[in-house]
Amino acid sequence: KQFIHKKMNELEMALQGLDLQLLGYAGAERIQTVMGALAKTTPANQAAVLKRVANIQQAGGANLSRRDHAMMRIDALPAEIQKALATKRLQLVDDTIYMVKSASAVSTVEMFKSDDDKSHGISNVAKAQLDKDQFFLITGIRVTSGIDADPKNAAYGIVAKAIANGDFEFTINGGQAVLPKDSAASCFDTTNKTTGRNGEIALDNPKWIEPGTDIKFNFAFSQATVASTNIKVELIGVRVVKV
Repeated sequence: KQFIHKKMNELEMALQGLDLQLLGYAGAERIQTVMGALAKTTPANQAAVLKRVANIQQAGGANLSRRDHAMMRIDALPAEIQKALATKRLQLVDDTIYMVKSASAVSTVEMFKSDDDKSHGISNVAKAQLDKDQFFLITGIRVTSGIDADPKNAAYGIVAKAIANGDFEFTINGGQAVLPKDSAASCFDTTNKTTGRNGEIALDNPKWIEPGTDIKFNFAFSQATVASTNIKVELIGVRVVKV
């Protein structure tokens, strides 16, 4: 988005935080704003914008990258975060939030709790919350399990049947549902799938996790698990971080 004038003009304001190659993913209100600003700008700026828009990727579900999903939903971020992304003080990076918990001989597990600490190989999020300004867009979830007295030594793979035959709930931002309550955990049993990683599903409706708000991911198994069972939950997506 390099334009002739150094001073920010109306078009630059309209394009803040929006990758022109992803303009086709933007909401109707954003597109209307951009088109209105485009009509008022110089012919040189109009040509620059239209040349890039001509190469727009077509929205196509499985063909979208994590960044594509984030750019489609950038209007949901606070204005100051959008501005920081546009001015490259913040950036979007592919990332995974993960948590490992013991599920030894139990029938329920809370994956994220307020007394959790970060620990290499166990978790990269503390207190079930993101740090300040670190918004995170969830585009997929991966759940695996493994058996070992030491969770760091377990070989994680397709979830045990006691887990797959149970239910789970996943909420963010203090109660917003990512998936409906009592969702079947069988979605993580990828035994018969020939593509993708074990235990991984893509979300049709990715959502932003806001910093400083609670993440909850709770399991209710169909029966008690065997001793030394461990569960690993990975939230796959895009994080907003400092450059």
